[in-house]
Amino acid sequence: MSFIGKESVEKSKFTFDAFDNLFTVPMKRLLITGCNGLLGSELIERFSERFIILGLDFESPLGKRWKCQFVEQDLTNFEGLKSSFAEFAPELVINAAAFTDVDGCERDRKRAWEVNVKGVENIASICSEVGCKLVHISTDYVFDGRAGPYSEEDPPSPCNYYGMTKLEGERVLGRFPLDYVIVRTSALYGLPRGGKKGFFGFLLEGLSRGEVVYGFIDQFTTPTWVGDLVKGIMEAVGERGIFHISGGKFLSRFDFAQKVAQVFGYDPNLVKPEETASVRFVANRPPKGGLRVDKARRVLGYTPHSITEALETIKKERDEGER
Repeated sequence: MSFIGKESVEKSKFTFDAFDNLFTVPMKRLLITGCNGLLGSELIERFSERFIILGLDFESPLGKRWKCQFVEQDLTNFEGLKSSFAEFAPELVINAAAFTDVDGCERDRKRAWEVNVKGVENIASICSEVGCKLVHISTDYVFDGRAGPYSEEDPPSPCNYYGMTKLEGERVLGRFPLDYVIVRTSALYGLPRGGKKGFFGFLLEGLSRGEVVYGFIDQFTTPTWVGDLVKGIMEAVGERGIFHISGGKFLSRFDFAQKVAQVFGYDPNLVKPEETASVRFVANRPPKGGLRVDKARRVLGYTPHSITEALETIKKERDEGER
């Protein structure tokens, strides 16, 4: 991947002028990988009425009928992936697929490399061949977490194998004659739409049952509402290089969990402080991760919601869905 300098902002040939004329121009064809995940499912929910969408994932949606076409497809299967591209002919690809289990990547390094590096290479190769734009989703785990939050100009230095594979996946893109933009994010949260709950889903579930939950007091990040990430991605589509799209608040996972309890009306005393050293993780965790969004604010006009605003929106959506 090519890393851009301080004021090096290169425009892409791909634009989303269709946003302004959604019903007067032909619908664009959008391919989303990792469509069962939090981000992938949110992208489908937001844009299924605006774009013709093909969702790819290595397993079928769990009891969910997506508002799009779906193909069960592993990114490491180059020929299968190429066939899906050929049949659908996308104009834009958003790669939201990854092996994100941090400890799992440490245990199964072969699979982590196959998905997070080789899979990206397969997508990049095909996008380059057919001439479609690629938005690649990455993570603050490409940094070691010693001095976060980080800007796009800070040199990456992962502290675990997951971060290493994600960084190499970024670098792979620069080896192809390809129109692409990389969007890094941090600690994604939102209402699960598919079968995967994620840390936020499990946090809500535990609190709703009156169970004690734990939050790390020595892991800091910039939690990102998936709604803000989706908006930031679409704002970055017409750009090239790297953009950090995350929340604007730098806080500990413990403080974030307490905010969740407060906004959702659960007892904040259920959230107990915990230190990372008390848990036997296989992989190292960055103590001070997170991302700075100054460039996204300046170039894209990106403005993330406050954590309270985002959580209130999620709560409203959840409550309405339960009626």
